[in-house]
Amino acid sequence: MSSSTATSSSALGAVLAAIGGMIIFFLIIGIILYILGSLGFYSMCKNKGLNNPWMAWIPYLRDYKKGELLNDTVSIAGLIIPAAKWILVLAPIALSLLLNIQTDNGIVRGILSLITIAYYVYYMAANYRLYKLYKPESATVYTVVNVILPFLGPIFVFILRHNEPQEYLDIV
Repeated sequence: MSSSTATSSSALGAVLAAIGGMIIFFLIIGIILYILGSLGFYSMCKNKGLNNPWMAWIPYLRDYKKGELLNDTVSIAGLIIPAAKWILVLAPIALSLLLNIQTDNGIVRGILSLITIAYYVYYMAANYRLYKLYKPESATVYTVVNVILPFLGPIFVFILRHNEPQEYLDIV
C-alpha cells in the first residue's frame, strides 16, 4: 500500500469516527431531552391529579396528556379551539400520512405545506398555553425561544413541572 493510500484511508477513518461521535452525542442529547420532557409532563399530570400520568412517557400519549393539562383547549388569536388532546395526538399522525402522498401537483404540495404550517402554529399555541398556565410572566419568552430553539421545549416543561396551573381563559 502506498503512503498516499494509507493517508487517505486514515483521513477517511478519522472523518467516519467524527461523524459516528457526533451521532452518538446527539443521540445522548435526544435521550436526555426526552427524559426531561417526560419527567416534566409526568410530574405535571401527577400534581394535577390526572389519571394515568405514566402515559407522559409514551410518544403520542404524551400529547394526549398535554391536551388534558391544557384543559382540552388552545386559544389562537382569541379563538378557543376545543379537543386539544385529540388534535395534538391525531393531527401529526394524519399529517405524516398526508405528507407521504407522492405528487407532482404544485397545488396539492402547497396545500400540504399550508396544513403543516397550520399544525405548527397550533402546536406552538398549545405550548404558549401550557407556559401561560404554569408561568404566566414568562410564557411569551418561553414560546419565542421554543420557536427559535425547539429542543429547549422539554427543558421548559421540566422547569415548570412543580408550578401550579393558573387558568386564564373563560372556559364554560
